[in-house]
Amino acid sequence: MTCERLQAQHGFTYIFISHDMTMVRQVCSRIAVMYLGETVEVAPNERLFFDPGHPYTKALLSAAPTLEPRRYRPEDCLLDGEPPSPIDLPPGCAFASRCPHAFDRCRVENPGLRIRGGQALASCFLIPDPSLTSELPMETPDV
Repeated sequence: MTCERLQAQHGFTYIFISHDMTMVRQVCSRIAVMYLGETVEVAPNERLFFDPGHPYTKALLSAAPTLEPRRYRPEDCLLDGEPPSPIDLPPGCAFASRCPHAFDRCRVENPGLRIRGGQALASCFLIPDPSLTSELPMETPDV
């Protein structure tokens, strides 16, 4: 019996943990992407693979093997530097040291998950916070 059939017949929920984004795409209907133990994006399958909101998600997708035309070229999503130590995270966004779009605020404040619409969330200051309609980044990052 397949996982999908068990889920439909018995209302099961299962957690599938993997670094293989190709497999995740085939198995999961809703996906959470984590970086250094923090959730950086949550979205339905189709939204995550065709409209990711977090730069780390884009980097993961650019590295996944695919037969389809790539939405994100690996050379545009290469991550510079080393990840920070997971036992001594710096202040701010854990991804800031490797993010090509990071600006000063990212290095001192964690953006938390922000609503992207359509049941999608991402942890990035480049996503406007709907509760703060006048919120704009302190600096204009190169996007």
